[in-house]
Amino acid sequence: MARPPKCRRVCRMPCRARFGPLDGEAGEEIRLTVDEYEAVRLIDLAGLSQEEAAGQMGVARTTVQGIYDRARRKLADFLVNGRGLAIHGGEYRLCGRCPHYGKEHDFMKIAVASMGQEVSPHFGHCENFNLYDPEAKTWENLPSPGHQCGFLPTFLKNAGAGVVIAGGMGRGAQENCRRAGLEVITGASGSAKAAVERYLAGELVSTGAVCDHDHDHEGGHHHGEGHECHGHGEGHACHGHGEGHECHGHGGHSGQA
Repeated sequence: MARPPKCRRVCRMPCRARFGPLDGEAGEEIRLTVDEYEAVRLIDLAGLSQEEAAGQMGVARTTVQGIYDRARRKLADFLVNGRGLAIHGGEYRLCGRCPHYGKEHDFMKIAVASMGQEVSPHFGHCENFNLYDPEAKTWENLPSPGHQCGFLPTFLKNAGAGVVIAGGMGRGAQENCRRAGLEVITGASGSAKAAVERYLAGELVSTGAVCDHDHDHEGGHHHGEGHECHGHGEGHACHGHGEGHECHGHGGHSGQA
């Protein structure tokens, strides 16, 4: 009986999962597995030897060599023949800390903006965050602290999150999350558990969905330094104000650029 393949350790999921030519129709899509992606990242981008990459991924050097060779052939096919490329699947598990991004990263937890156990359609309007730890395989329910301009990204980062999943999110909130070092996935729906499972399998790709009405202010645009945001009425969208600006209560007003 053949021994099942050993799961390869990867530091995090790729930021983008699908690629294709911009100047024509893509050919048949190529699938690059997450462990193949990781081998290329470690060897070609981080500059590790195959032996060092094997140690990082927790497998033998010959295994990494095979993974790497397959990945390079797929990437060559993608570039030379103008085919589409999707990164998902494979035998892998997320690791704890990785020194190969230029600095150490805390283990990436996944925060899902939720209404109970379902993905919330609006990031800033969510009732709670379902926080999943892939290493410990545990869930934590964090009640939303409510609206405070620019606070939620810091709140999630302090909780150990590296990814935030939501149905939709304002442009300003997306910018603030990325500035805090959070990967943003929008366009999700259904149960929080299913969304996380799809993300870990490389099947959940951000649609970039934006809450254009910005009911929540967390979705509002970034304010300059020194800005204070006071209670706006429903539907008000905060837009970029200059340094030192104070934004006072606009009852039911939708701000304009």
